[in-house]
Amino acid sequence: MNWARSTLAALSSLAASAILASCSAGGPAFVGVIPSGQTEARISRSSGTSSAADVFVITAGRVRGYARTGGRRLIELTGLIDPGGIAFDFNHHLYVSDEQQTAVFVYKPGSVSPFKTIHMPASYTPFNVAVDSGGRLWVGTYYRYGPGNLTEFDANGNVLQTVQCPSMTDYTRPIAIDRKGDVFIDSPIGIHQYIPYVNEVPAGQHSCKRLPVKLSSFGGLAVTDAGGLVVGDYYNFDAFTYAPPGFRRVVARTNLGGGNPHGASFPEAIALTHGNSGIWVATESGSGDYAAALYRYPRGSSKRLVHIRLSNGASAVAVDY
Repeated sequence: MNWARSTLAALSSLAASAILASCSAGGPAFVGVIPSGQTEARISRSSGTSSAADVFVITAGRVRGYARTGGRRLIELTGLIDPGGIAFDFNHHLYVSDEQQTAVFVYKPGSVSPFKTIHMPASYTPFNVAVDSGGRLWVGTYYRYGPGNLTEFDANGNVLQTVQCPSMTDYTRPIAIDRKGDVFIDSPIGIHQYIPYVNEVPAGQHSCKRLPVKLSSFGGLAVTDAGGLVVGDYYNFDAFTYAPPGFRRVVARTNLGGGNPHGASFPEAIALTHGNSGIWVATESGSGDYAAALYRYPRGSSKRLVHIRLSNGASAVAVDY
């Protein structure tokens, strides 16, 4: 049985209640990134770091935290002017980029005020963020005097390198990181794969290539446990999963609310739950139905498993459980 069939078969018997039970269970934590879409981390939540708010969205220029089971707003972060991307690290710290302040702010679980500020190099504007398994922060940036870039910081906020993919001619948007540390970048001309260390060569040597993923409009990135690249399709209300290593073959098409009688929701950003049994979607809708919604993965459906209603569209979502 091939990779796609085994994935679908394993999940076909899951009921909505089973997915929600998996999401609500204590134990391994999911470190999700939206719009970056970072893969999960199989670690246990440390004592003293639990927080009732574990689904965060950027909506109407604000970062708000909600309870994943009911959607009641519990927290709103301060110190931000123009937030663009959000991500969790393995210690459950939340990273938020701010375009106007040209910095990334870091928040401890349950706190509304940042305890750390990471400043961007001169003339660089941060858009989206992701944190890899080594605690390194990756920021998709716009450079005032050239093409889009990817900037890497160490755990202390020091710049390690700035990457310019040769074919990337504009700012970087969503970022996703797989378990190997490969970084996937969405730009206006397509999705690129940046491999920081090819065959364990010294830092600074890398490979950056454009992937053969062709959609009408991208709506977020995520990476599965098996290394599949999940890409939201904004205009078709779907997410497509491409199989590694070439990412040419579609192995799953996930319905993200298409056929909903209340109006289909356009996916702005996505994130996978622990175990890849569900997918969170930040949406906007022509009918005014703004939400952060949870769907079954990989099949999806027109029915949402969880629906967090918002007064404005959400441009990013991050989950930490």
